[in-house]
Amino acid sequence: MRFTILLLLVAKVTFGQIDPSKITVARDDYGVPHIFAETDAEVAYGLAWASCEDLMPTMQEMLYAGKGFAGRHTGKDGAARDYLTHLLGIRQLVDERYESDISEDFKRYLEGYCAGANAYIKKHWKTEKFLKKAFPLTPKDVVASYVFSLSVISGAHKPVQKALAGKLDSESVPMGSNAFAMNSSITADGNTYLAVNPHMPYDGPFSFYEAHLNSEEGLNILGGLFPGGVCIFLGSNENLGWSHTWNGLDLVDTYRLEMHKKKKETYKFDGEWLKLERRPIWLKVKVGGIVLPVKQMAYWSVYGPTVKSKKDGKFYSIRCAAFQDIRVAEQWFRMNKSKNFTEFNQALQMQALARFNIVYADKNDTIYYIDNGMIPKRDISFDWENTVPGNTSLTLWDELVPIDSLPQYVNPECGYVFNANNAPFNATCDQYNLSEAMYHRHMGFWTHDNNRSIRFKNLVSEVSQVDWEMFKAIKWDQHLPENHVFIKSMQNGYKLDATKYPEIADAIEVIAKWDYDMTATNMQAAFAYATTQKILKRVGKRSEAVADGLYVSDAMWVEAIAKTKEEFLHHFGKLEVPYGDVQTFTRSGKTVKMGGIPDVLAACASDWDAKTGKMEAQGGDTYVQLTRFSKDGPPYIESLMAGGNSDRPDSPHFNDQMDMLAGHQTKKMTLDKEEVLRTAKTIYHPE
Repeated sequence: MRFTILLLLVAKVTFGQIDPSKITVARDDYGVPHIFAETDAEVAYGLAWASCEDLMPTMQEMLYAGKGFAGRHTGKDGAARDYLTHLLGIRQLVDERYESDISEDFKRYLEGYCAGANAYIKKHWKTEKFLKKAFPLTPKDVVASYVFSLSVISGAHKPVQKALAGKLDSESVPMGSNAFAMNSSITADGNTYLAVNPHMPYDGPFSFYEAHLNSEEGLNILGGLFPGGVCIFLGSNENLGWSHTWNGLDLVDTYRLEMHKKKKETYKFDGEWLKLERRPIWLKVKVGGIVLPVKQMAYWSVYGPTVKSKKDGKFYSIRCAAFQDIRVAEQWFRMNKSKNFTEFNQALQMQALARFNIVYADKNDTIYYIDNGMIPKRDISFDWENTVPGNTSLTLWDELVPIDSLPQYVNPECGYVFNANNAPFNATCDQYNLSEAMYHRHMGFWTHDNNRSIRFKNLVSEVSQVDWEMFKAIKWDQHLPENHVFIKSMQNGYKLDATKYPEIADAIEVIAKWDYDMTATNMQAAFAYATTQKILKRVGKRSEAVADGLYVSDAMWVEAIAKTKEEFLHHFGKLEVPYGDVQTFTRSGKTVKMGGIPDVLAACASDWDAKTGKMEAQGGDTYVQLTRFSKDGPPYIESLMAGGNSDRPDSPHFNDQMDMLAGHQTKKMTLDKEEVLRTAKTIYHPE
């Protein structure tokens, strides 16, 4: 009863202006919600409602983390998220800055979103599982969930985890994605092309969801967002589009405090002794069927959140811009509504998005790339790659490196920009690339290339022009480049002398025949990749190997090949098997054959299971959007969700795009309201 009364009061007092009958949700053949309303706030209401219909079980994970209720939801693992939320002071920050830092129009937007979510919960709270005490949802809850997510994405949890001797569990966010844009300098038809291609898990809070938002206040955008997101994270509107990829910036600093030898919890700063602020934390943790209170202690210094290490007993402070700013959701909203490059750049100048490369394209033939992030403006006399002294204001930064000082490219003459989680110093053709010598190492920019970035450059350099079909073919390419350091470094294993090892000569010959193609039909890829995975796991340097190469003894290769041969004969009775027979993607009883590995352009991530003889795909091309902008008409858009646009197994849209994913196909999409309504499968109001 109390829950229902609270929802009614919030709806009446805060969200009384939203009339659901004025909001239209049109679902297309693939269940993608196209949401139409007069105001942005009404569209936000519709997005929340549609998201709850499709994603409510997953949405709750991040919403509870922002509210500090994750422990009540998932027990010990959730309590670790709650501890981080309290330690970083996220709720306090939001409470202090919400009124001053969030603009009035975005407050209305957030209020509309919360109204939609609360209306859905009120209607379904008896038939679905919710933490009743976590609702009603408020705008501050949503903002806090964004700050929490971006803090984790920035790596703020890592020094905490280290100080607590690995006791803090945290979200594991895959570091992947491709994005590239081409303009009329290279496109055959003179249009501007954009590829949006995040590589993330197929399921969970960091998977993607597709939606179309359209208001009469200038919002008209189609793209992807995480469950619980209030606007589009990456996608295209009528005039422009952008994508994100993970970047390698150094965004978090750790300080070792100089503690007083006698006075407890007292530290030295600029010659004075200051008292740490004690911040007791009461966590609520679900254990079995009950919720238990657990007390933890956190501290706060002039640098920020502070923990006492269980390893050495010393105090360490953490500083990161991601938990000092609450405007990231609003920045994405401004990007959603941008009409041209000037307005998009103005949104970037907010500098509230903690990290992510941005690749941009628009109808005016502009392409753009920036290695974006909230990088502290640090005193370079200190070694910021390690723990720095926590006793001086010289290490207490309070400004960020300006956006204009980050590596970026606008309209290079060769006509393309790209990023595949590689260095920003290889983002276009060689003659226009920036030099890494221009940037201090403390900023943390990656300096390496990978298989995807080298393969992209190889494909583009082979032609003088790129047409639309070739543009799509580049995106779906699954070939490893022989001229990258990783493949070069593995040659002693891939080209072992079979005559020296007669007991595995047939297996060596299988790998020798492999042409570095990772398509589902390739007959040698499965054996070669299963063997390579053994090597990478043995040395424990998967990401380093992709960046810098990996030099392995012949003896280790012989051992890995022999073991893989034994496993393949056991499961298949032969060594050459179509890769797609081994690597599959299964959802709700449906299985498709998959090509790809994490570091090809059409990516797929899985691990060889020696017990089953299978590689079950867990992530990769989570969302694909390919957009062609022309100066004189609406954009042409194709898209794909990895499995489907719902995370509910009983929905027809849980697995209805799997065949397209396996077949490297996309569906045609549109921003045109009349066309959407004319072809919609269902149309309704969120009531």
